[in-house]
Amino acid sequence: MNILDKRSDKSSEKYIQNQVINNLNLQKYVLDNLGIEQSNSIKFTKGLTYANRILPDIKISKGKEILALVECKGAKINVTDYVRGIGQLLQYEFFYEKNITENKSDIYSENFKTLYLYPDDVIKNNDFNISNFKYPKSTKVLHVNLKNFAVAEFSEDQ
Repeated sequence: MNILDKRSDKSSEKYIQNQVINNLNLQKYVLDNLGIEQSNSIKFTKGLTYANRILPDIKISKGKEILALVECKGAKINVTDYVRGIGQLLQYEFFYEKNITENKSDIYSENFKTLYLYPDDVIKNNDFNISNFKYPKSTKVLHVNLKNFAVAEFSEDQ
C-alpha cells in the first residue's frame, strides 16, 4: 500500500483524480477505452484554468495535442453532483468546438473526447439510472473498479 492509499478517502473525487494521474495500469485501461496505444509521450496531468475559470480535472495529452479532458467524480455523489458533471463535460466539448485551450500552443486532437470517469460504486450505491441522461457527443462514460483499477465503458446498449 502506498502513501496515497493510506492518506486518501477512497470514495473521494481527489483519490480518483490522483489514481488517474499516477496509476499506470489505470491509465492503460483509459487509453484502451479511447483506442489509443500507451506510450511515454502521453501525459495525464491536472487540468489548468480554461475560459470562465473552468478547471478540468485531468488533461490527457500527447505533446501539445489534447486527446481528452476528464471529469472525475467520487463514489459518494448524488444525482445533482452527477448532473453537474455532465454540465462540465458540455463545457469541455464547447472548448474543443471553439478551440479554447489552457495554453496557446495546445491543439485538440481530431479524435478529441471528453471522459466522465467515476468508481463503479456510483452505480451500485444510487437509485438513479445513468442511461436516462443526455451526454455531450464527445463523451465516453467510464467506470473504474477501485479494487483492480480496471475501467469499463458504459454504453447506451447497457
